[in-house]
Formats: sequence, C-alpha cells, structure tokens
Amino acid sequence: MRRLPRLRSPPGNSATLQSVLPLLGLLLPLLACAAAPDSAAPAASDTATTDTSADSADSADSAADSDTDTAPQTPVPISLSVGSTHNCVLLSDGSLDCWGYAHAGQAVPPEGVRFSSVDGGLWHTCGLDGDGAIACFGCEGNDVGQCESPAGLWQAVSAGVYHSCALAVDGTLACWGCEGHDAGQCDAPEGTYTAVSAGESHSCAVRDDGAAVCWGCGASMPSNGQCDAPTGETFVEIAANSQLTCGVTTDGSLDCWGRATFGETSPPAGVYSSVAAGMVHGCAVGGAGGLACWGCGNGELAGDPDLGQCNAPESLGWTMAGAGTGHSCGLASDGSVTCWGCGVGWDFDGGQCEGRAAP
Repeated sequence: MRRLPRLRSPPGNSATLQSVLPLLGLLLPLLACAAAPDSAAPAASDTATTDTSADSADSADSAADSDTDTAPQTPVPISLSVGSTHNCVLLSDGSLDCWGYAHAGQAVPPEGVRFSSVDGGLWHTCGLDGDGAIACFGCEGNDVGQCESPAGLWQAVSAGVYHSCALAVDGTLACWGCEGHDAGQCDAPEGTYTAVSAGESHSCAVRDDGAAVCWGCGASMPSNGQCDAPTGETFVEIAANSQLTCGVTTDGSLDCWGRATFGETSPPAGVYSSVAAGMVHGCAVGGAGGLACWGCGNGELAGDPDLGQCNAPESLGWTMAGAGTGHSCGLASDGSVTCWGCGVGWDFDGGQCEGRAAP
C-alpha cells in the first residue's frame, strides 16, 4: 500500500484559520441536510445487490448445465464374444474389455484401435475397426497365420482355433491361417454370403439364399459330421466350434450338427434370436430374452466334460450369449455380463468365469 503525504498548515496562517472557524460552524449543518438521501427513494445499492444475486444464480445454473453437457459418459457394453478360454465385450466408445486366459495375448487388445465388432477364438481375437478393416491380436507362441488378416473392407470377421474367416462388403469370403493344421477350412467357397463362422477343422457360412454351407473336415483333423450342413432349411445365423455347428433358421428354431456324444446336437425347441457353439455345448438367446444352454453330457456318461457351462441363469433380459470350452457368458440388457462354468477339474481358469457388473 502506498503511504500518503501528511498535510501541514502553511506557516503564518493561524490567524486566518481562527477567523473562518465560526463561519464553518454555520455552514456544516446546512451541508449535512443537503447531502441526506430522500427516504422514499429506492436504495440503489439494495437493487444492485439483488440484481447481482440473480445474475450469479443464472451464471451458476448455466455453468451446471455446461458441466452436465460436457461430463464424460461411461462406456457401456454393446456386444459380447466368448472365446475358448477368454471373453471380450465391445464398449460403446469402440474400445474392448477382455479378460480370462491371456497367455497368447488374445485378451490384450491393441491400443488406439476403435472397434465395431469382435470375435474370440482360441489363441487369438479378431475384430473390425470403424473403417471396416480387420484387426487381429494374440497368436503369441501359437502363430499359424491366423492373425495375418488381409487388407480390404469387411462386414464381419470370425476367429476360430487355427484360422480366421471374414465376410467382405461385397458378400464374398476369405479365410487365412491353417499353417500346419490344414483340413481345408481355409478354402473358402466362391459365391456371396450373409454370415460366416470359423471353427477348428471346418468353417461354415450362410449363403445369400439362406442355405448353410460348410467346408474343411479333411483327413488331417477329426470329423464328426460338423461339415454336413442340413439341406432344405434356410438360416439367418450360424456358429461353428470344434466339432459342432449350430444355426438359427428363418423361423427362429435351432438346428445343430456334428458330434452328438454329449447332447450338443440336441438344442431345445422354441424361437431364438442368436446362437453360440462351444466345445461340447451350445447356448442361445430366446425371443423373450431367455437364455438356454444344452450339451455338456449332464452327468449321463463317464468322463462327461460338465463343468457347469450349461447351467444358464434362469432369468430374462439377455441380449447375447457366448459359449467357450469350459464356460459360457451372457450379456444382459443392463450392460452386465454373467459367466458360469469353470467347475472342478478345469485346468485353464484364467478368470474367464468372472462377470462384469452393470456400468
């Protein structure tokens, strides 16, 4: 703070001051009356204070609205894929959340990629980015070419055991991998298709006329009829795994073919919207949001591979289901993920049976 100079009376003026003091005594009362405010007039300072308060409140409301509009939104799961021993969910911001057995990197998505779809296999995971290009990851220590995806624009991709397949935007197919495990499952047929799924020794697709077409099942790999697609039926969705193939027909019913040892080719009756094929079981979501799983042996045979992966929750509100080797998962309408299986005797528990709470 700056110091002000002290005022001093000029020398020789004391008499002058004494002469004016009586006059000041008369003028001060008159000056006080002239300066007094009119009691009926509004107090300007009160009005200004009130207006300032209102303006402050409006500013605070505007700031609150701005904060609400710009607050980051929590990404929510919109899609689920269950691999052999791991899971991935696609979030609304295009990122992936994967968990489970990750020894080959199959549960470690690449940074900076925004996905539009995802599908988990055994040693690897593949997805489409926002531009329609394929991005695969994993394959560490188990690389047979299944992560070496082709260039181009695609509308769907499927990750199998030793290979991957994709559906191009023009409806044609491409498969890759199979090095050292070639049973013909990479020899994609010509034509145009609407869906594709990669299994272990085989691949299947839905042709544009609705017919199911499967290929592979060569002599070098086990075959139990998983390539013997039914004739006379039309499909809207198809799912292939080790020695099992299942599909949703145009009337919503399920049909499965392949190995039948553990009941995996005997799906329940009803109307379903999607299906998933696991190692020894299948799972499907019904039109009312119910979820059903079948196969697993259910204790009927010695050495049954029943790890609880067929014990689906008895509730509604499911939107997707996935089937792995020893576990299954479902995505609920609230964004939560529930998984089951991984029972006693399961040696590959990497946390894939742990679900995810609703965001």
